[in-house]
Amino acid sequence: MRSSFRRLWFSGFLVAAASTLTYGLVQGDLSLLALGPALAIAALLALAAALYGRRRLAQSEATLREGVARFASGSLEDPLPPRRYGELRALARAIEDMRERLVARLEKAEGEEAQLRAVLADMVEGVVVLDLEGRILVVNQRLRELTGIWSEVVGRHHREVFRQTKLVDALRRALDSEDVFVTEISLGANDERLLQIHATGFARADTPLGLVAVFHDITELRRLERVRRDFVANVSHELKTPLTAIRGFAETLRAEEIPEEQRDRFLEVIERNARRLTRLIEDLMTLSRVEGGRETLEPEVLDLPRLVGSVLSDMRGQIEARKLEVHQEHDGDGFVFADRLAVEQVLVNLIDNALKYTDPGGCIEIRTRTEARGVRLTVADTGMGIPESEHDRIFERFYRVDAARGRDVGGTGLGLAIVRHVLQLSGGDIAVESEIGVGSTFIVTLPPPPSAGS
Repeated sequence: MRSSFRRLWFSGFLVAAASTLTYGLVQGDLSLLALGPALAIAALLALAAALYGRRRLAQSEATLREGVARFASGSLEDPLPPRRYGELRALARAIEDMRERLVARLEKAEGEEAQLRAVLADMVEGVVVLDLEGRILVVNQRLRELTGIWSEVVGRHHREVFRQTKLVDALRRALDSEDVFVTEISLGANDERLLQIHATGFARADTPLGLVAVFHDITELRRLERVRRDFVANVSHELKTPLTAIRGFAETLRAEEIPEEQRDRFLEVIERNARRLTRLIEDLMTLSRVEGGRETLEPEVLDLPRLVGSVLSDMRGQIEARKLEVHQEHDGDGFVFADRLAVEQVLVNLIDNALKYTDPGGCIEIRTRTEARGVRLTVADTGMGIPESEHDRIFERFYRVDAARGRDVGGTGLGLAIVRHVLQLSGGDIAVESEIGVGSTFIVTLPPPPSAGS
């Protein structure tokens, strides 16, 4: 600043002196008397210019200092005030360029953070990020749902947050591991939820910073694996039993000379097991179609009470053979909107199920009642009953409460599974109420016809 002042003073002095000398030459007067006032004026002008320049420089310096302090505090929204910075113009431009670059980087970082949070929020997997001490840096919504934590947890140690001992132990082992850590844990009061954990460390410039753990809910996957194993085992058994009988009696008929009466009885056994195989294959094909969504339904307005009467008429021979009583009761018009073949299949399977598990002399009651949300159909029997713990499982493929009796009466174990899937496709529902030694009631809801304005 001092050198600037000197340059300004010297420039002013030269200008003033040159002007005075030029004037003197023109007038032909170079006396000291004329030169003295000119020099004084030049000195005063130079001093004033220097003071003005110094003031402007000080103001520019103060403005830059204030702007830099504001930027350093994180306030980058407003640029430097538009003014002339003189010799500090290059510095002002550099500071403003730095501010613009910082704003751009912050906006990019905020955008990336928003994207990351959106991804974490939409993930079906739970995610938690821990530092090397085990404190929580990030936790997404899905993991909160899986573990039941809702308070603010960022910055707290995971041992203080997660109440599940198995989960805390798994995270501790993951933090201690130098490789990718994979394990499975079960959560819930009855270990009903199964989680698979994949955890790996993360670093910056080869400096470890913490751990990322991803939680996959594999409960449904394991259930499906169990169902698949059970299905293969059950199909193998259900096919093997009648095939063994058919093969055994066929070999006996071929190898031995046996009386005609005994031969007829053997042929009857072969025929009965062949029919059983046929029913099993047909039920498997039907179940495959409805489960795979390949069953095409054509809903129409149906008179459900009349359809019940038609199915009972077709099954009268079986009812009489079992020496059972069947009662009907219908409340309301009973109109539903569903596929005829699908409803007939539901009725046949439910009534056939009641016939098989009700002892001779027992009773089957079929009722329909028109309600606001559709028609309620109930099929009640006086059979052996179903334990409450088995109510959910009876709709699984091949599941039987009494497996031995189910095979004795010729059931395939697929009827109720077919009923549930057909009703789901039809917009209906099914439930069961049962008591051991009293009987079972299956409750079906079917949709009503569409209103005139729909």
